[in-house]
Amino acid sequence: LVGQDTNPDVSFEVDGSWADLLIAARMNRRFGENWFGVGYADIGGFGIEDSSELTWQVSAGLGYRFNDKWSAVGGYRHLNIEREFDRTNITADVSGPFLGLQARY
Repeated sequence: LVGQDTNPDVSFEVDGSWADLLIAARMNRRFGENWFGVGYADIGGFGIEDSSELTWQVSAGLGYRFNDKWSAVGGYRHLNIEREFDRTNITADVSGPFLGLQARY
């Protein structure tokens, strides 16, 4: 397959799960009657027990409120995780656009 690693000697397996302590902040700002902006950031892990060495993310978006119940939000998000698995340090960066629908109840 094009663009896919064909090395059969490489494998990666993770058993179990973990939880990270996070410090987070969120901001909402109205831009008129129906438009709003939202921002979010967190940092965590701190190498406590079996947690990540470091994890952080930031996101920013713009939304439109259709009525008191329904809104749509689109924006961009970046997530970074640094963690050790079986004495191997792994860093994962994931980023890209997002689009969502919100319902308030």
